[in-house]
Amino acid sequence: DWSEPITFATPEQVGIDEVANGTIALYPNPATTEATLTGLVPGAKVEVLDLQGRLQATTHAVHATLTIDVSLLPRGTYFVRVTTEHAATVRKLIVH
Repeated sequence: DWSEPITFATPEQVGIDEVANGTIALYPNPATTEATLTGLVPGAKVEVLDLQGRLQATTHAVHATLTIDVSLLPRGTYFVRVTTEHAATVRKLIVH
C-alpha cells in the first residue's frame, strides 16, 4: 500500500517552509466521522479529492489545526491536498 506523502514545490523550492517542511499530520487515519490536520499555515487551501481527482470538499485554514467532517463521504480512499502560494502537499485519507 502507498502510504508516503508526496510533496510538490516550485522548482526553486520557494515557500516550502509554508507547508511546514512536510510536517503536516492527518489523523485519525482511517477516519469515520472527522479527520484533523495539524501543521497548517493559516490561509492554506485544503481540498479533499476522490481517487478520480474530483473535488469533494474545500476550505481554507484559519489556524494551524483544522478538523474536516468526513461523515458524509462514502467509504473509500481520498487525497487531502494542502496548497499555499508557493507549495503543496498531499496526504492520503481512508474513510471507514
